[in-house]
Amino acid sequence: MFVGRVRKPPAAGVLYVNETSRGDTGYPTAQQKAFADNQHVTVLATFDLWYAFPRIVEAGPDNWVFYKDYDAAFVPGASGQGAQPPPVANIGPFRPGFADPDTGVRVLDFNSSASFAVAPGASVASRLWDFADGTPDSSVEINPEGVAFPDDAAFRWVTCQVTDTNGKTHAARAGVWTHSDAHPPLRVVGVEGDTRDRTGRRMSVALHPADAAALHPGALVCYWEDVAFGGQALPAASTVFVGWVVRHRARITPSGAEIVLDLEGPGHLLQRTAAVTQRVEAAASPADWTQVTPNLCHHDGVAWYLLHWHCPALLELFDFHWSGATTAYRRQAFALPMKRLGAQLDDVCARIAANFGADSAGALWLRQNPLLMRNVDRAVVATRMALDAGDWLEVEGVEGEHRRRVHSVFATGFYWDGAHHTALQSLAPGRAQGQGADAGQLEGMTVTGPVELNRWAGHEYARLNNPYPNITLKLRPYDVFEPAHMEWVSLTVPADRDPLGVGFAAKRCLPHGVSVAHDRPRRAEGRHAAPGGGDVRHGGGRRSCRRRRGRRSRPRSSSPSRRRRRRGRGARPDVAGEDRGADGQRPRRARDRPGARRHAGVGGRDGRDDGDVHARRPFDTGHVRARQVQSRKVPPLQQRRPVGSA
Repeated sequence: MFVGRVRKPPAAGVLYVNETSRGDTGYPTAQQKAFADNQHVTVLATFDLWYAFPRIVEAGPDNWVFYKDYDAAFVPGASGQGAQPPPVANIGPFRPGFADPDTGVRVLDFNSSASFAVAPGASVASRLWDFADGTPDSSVEINPEGVAFPDDAAFRWVTCQVTDTNGKTHAARAGVWTHSDAHPPLRVVGVEGDTRDRTGRRMSVALHPADAAALHPGALVCYWEDVAFGGQALPAASTVFVGWVVRHRARITPSGAEIVLDLEGPGHLLQRTAAVTQRVEAAASPADWTQVTPNLCHHDGVAWYLLHWHCPALLELFDFHWSGATTAYRRQAFALPMKRLGAQLDDVCARIAANFGADSAGALWLRQNPLLMRNVDRAVVATRMALDAGDWLEVEGVEGEHRRRVHSVFATGFYWDGAHHTALQSLAPGRAQGQGADAGQLEGMTVTGPVELNRWAGHEYARLNNPYPNITLKLRPYDVFEPAHMEWVSLTVPADRDPLGVGFAAKRCLPHGVSVAHDRPRRAEGRHAAPGGGDVRHGGGRRSCRRRRGRRSRPRSSSPSRRRRRRGRGARPDVAGEDRGADGQRPRRARDRPGARRHAGVGGRDGRDDGDVHARRPFDTGHVRARQVQSRKVPPLQQRRPVGSA
């Protein structure tokens, strides 16, 4: 079998498959394969996340033509790629779910209002939606509503082409699964690990070997949960996760076998994606691929440049939200050494004190650190949720620093006004250094002037000397935190609950990481079982249905001693508080949301239902569903109050 990347569209008269330099030893020589008569090549849209290397063609003696992709030539002038790049089409996440059992259809709303033009002065002029077999099958609206999808095909692509006022276009697509008994999903036997940080989300899920065999190598997988509490649907921001299979592990026991898949979202997978040396510089009249107009030579623009031209599938599959700090942070040139693509993006963002990462659904976020912002800008950052004593179960740890960590922060940077560079430096807290064993640094920052560099140095000095750098919580089952969004979490701890008697009142924190421990589903017997391994409170205390990781579910024993042995602490969802500093400790694992039913859908290679995308089946191996028992001591989850934007 000969499989490689097709570097021209399927409608082209000639296809070039996996072409590389003659001196490239990374591929076997069998790549130059001669096809006989009546043979054919099947082109599959795999949407793998890989790096698109440029191509150099020898056109004559000392005449070399550089192409960004196979035949993507640079167009000089005011209408070329260096002055008028295409826009970004943001159409929202993948949509897995079940068809209505009565009507056999799913009705969905779509939204493309987050799309934006990259070119300075341009705006989005039009949209063209294609809903495949949906009703209606197309639309030109910004927010088309009430699109119905039948359950006769589990999977389809919804696409939207966005056109800006310069006539440039960009198409994005979102997977839509419409599951039913005829198109069931892959059964998730258990979740072995579930963590997310400011880079993205990782999961490890266990499948039956027969289900895992349906996956293609490196498949794109969509995991989701239907979450309920007290018989009602529970809204949460992290019930859908989109990631690629990066490895698998087989588990063989006397009672059976399982396949554990390790999944990584696009943020972490970018750290595995190779890249080449890049240079982007400002030029009044861009003449080649390394040049852009000065108003595009900023950090947001360079991040977009790397994603759009060198990782082509990424912006087609996921939304991209840039910081909006465009012309204020221009540079004359960006020199990016040979690193992984994720490392190149991190270097670009670090120069404006920003973070690049992905949320659970795969959306990419470039956000500046609120801890280094001006007070007026910091106040505008959304507060994702306000947590008080009724929301958290335990403040697991508050690290208190009794001595300052750094004595000073030395910051260097420069400002470019479009014609001249001005080198700057700053020292916080000032010429007379403070107390502390170490020194902090901010190097090569891009700023709007000396006032901003002074502010960044001062805020970094305060951040590193924060007396409470790390706070770890065990929360009630309400999981809405995405560290990549860089949004506030407001924490209140009453003084009477604080061992030191101090407490916190609406202390603003930034989530650093979230870890969720999913309980293995079990067949519940008896009237006190909680679905999804949730906790049930009785008058005499708490009983946990959580079993030790890796063991198979067993029916509940009637033995009193065995029931007592099963009572344990268990863990609950948590969120880490403000920036952790240099220790980088992960938060402890925590209990999953009660009532979660877990599923996984896999997109077919060619965008059609070829048996790789499946839908509904109970997430456990049994068919007995447990009943939720809620005591008056557990406040209803619906009373929790998110604050700020979702």
